[in-house]
Amino acid sequence: MRTATAMTPLPDQPVARREVVGARARRNPAARVLRFGWLLVTRLLLVVAGLSFLVVALGPHLLGYRTATMLTGSMSPGINPGDVIVSTPKPATDVEVGDVISYYIPVEDHRVETHRIVRVTKDAAGRLAIVTKGDANAKADPWVATLEGDTVWQTRAVVPHAGTVTRALRQPFVQTYVFWGALSLLLVVALRRIWSPVPVLDDEALDELVEELGSVHAAHAFARTYTELIGARVERIEHAVLREDVEGAVEAGLSLEVTSATVGAARVAARTHAVTEAMESGRPRRARRALRSLLRATAPTAKALRHAASDASDASDASDASDASDASAGPADAVRAGDGRTVAASQRRVGV
Repeated sequence: MRTATAMTPLPDQPVARREVVGARARRNPAARVLRFGWLLVTRLLLVVAGLSFLVVALGPHLLGYRTATMLTGSMSPGINPGDVIVSTPKPATDVEVGDVISYYIPVEDHRVETHRIVRVTKDAAGRLAIVTKGDANAKADPWVATLEGDTVWQTRAVVPHAGTVTRALRQPFVQTYVFWGALSLLLVVALRRIWSPVPVLDDEALDELVEELGSVHAAHAFARTYTELIGARVERIEHAVLREDVEGAVEAGLSLEVTSATVGAARVAARTHAVTEAMESGRPRRARRALRSLLRATAPTAKALRHAASDASDASDASDASDASDASAGPADAVRAGDGRTVAASQRRVGV
């Protein structure tokens, strides 16, 4: 795996910071395996949920089939309680012994029953009628059902246990907890994005840079060079991403990430990391989305760095001027300036 390298136009980048950020940028194999496993599981769950929604909710309207949940074990072992059956229309005149159909029984509550046809006959009026039986039952159903209409619904497929999940989700307390749980999770995610965005600049990193370089002016020069080169570095990443050049994108991305972390450009560093991670994971579409976020973060970061560097430079110049003034001022000047420490020193020199 390629490690991060510093930007060549910035030879004075602190070695300690390069090593720390470079080590962080290197990928941990175990972490990559765990991340891949997590992504795989979540993707599979999403695929299953999406397919279930298509089959149960949209499919009947688009493809003309029906789904129903088996409530009893009368058709075991082929169809068990909790299984979902998929039925399609069949001309009533084509029904034959052995077909499993869903129909309204002619007695009691006229519920829908899904049983196998064991005999095709005619009723007293000469209309088509059937006798059915559950596979798990010892005897045929005690009625003769007349088929009304031009079609019947024949079972074509069985989805094991799918109905159990559906029935569980339809329970009032489950629906309540799922609804409020999902709503709470969305609120937490939204509030976190609102209240905890990645800052444009990390002030602590800027302070550390000043300490490592030992000079505010040197840090100012480093930040100024960074702002001059950030556009070209981002453009290099953009070209690599659009060409789906993984190696080029990772090399340019890690270089920009390291230097951005050095100057405290936290948002650019985070967006760049997202681009390189997506490219390494083989997800170019996600990389392009992250790239758009990186492009949006570039201008505010450069502006903020220029202001920060300018403020630091002004503060340093003012401090240097103040020190020079204190060194050259006499006791009276110091008293008029209101510098208590210099006044005390002057008093000691004159013996007060």
